[in-house]
Amino acid sequence: MTTIKTKRLLITGASGGMGKICARLAARQGYDLILADLVVDGMREIVRELDGMGADVSVHAFDLTDRRSVNKLVDVSNGPGKLDAVIHTVGVSPNMTDWQRIIDIDLLATAKFLETVRPALKPGSAVVCISSSSGYMCPTHVEIESLLADPLSDEVMECLQRLPDNPLQNTGYAYAYAKKSAAWLCL
Repeated sequence: MTTIKTKRLLITGASGGMGKICARLAARQGYDLILADLVVDGMREIVRELDGMGADVSVHAFDLTDRRSVNKLVDVSNGPGKLDAVIHTVGVSPNMTDWQRIIDIDLLATAKFLETVRPALKPGSAVVCISSSSGYMCPTHVEIESLLADPLSDEVMECLQRLPDNPLQNTGYAYAYAKKSAAWLCL
């Protein structure tokens, strides 16, 4: 007798529009879901929607910029069977915050999250990071791109802050360069 194992999928930013859509589609495909976002209450609606679809769904409070929170989520995800896939939808836009927070969330914390979750992934698993086409529309800036090419460096933010006439102070540019650099992580 062959036992069919359900696949496990972690979705970050699960209470947002993209996260909810991914959760609905994945549940229909037979995935068990680990849903994570800043506030658990924001995920209650999607859990109600998924009830009756046959998916095992767990929800977890998760702050991408808090190392302990990331480690706790990965510990939960690294249980029996480990992870078959991750869909990472967490991000902020230019109208939500300042340039430093955009770089921190959309690139630096994302890179650290991906490195932390890597051991929980099964061989042959997939990770999808939701991004933006704006990363393809920013002008080349060798110094910024060089610094952002190593988002795990402890000095990256400090070096960015010291740039003369820093174009990242424009939150639109910060967002575009963060998304461009995040795409490099996925290559």
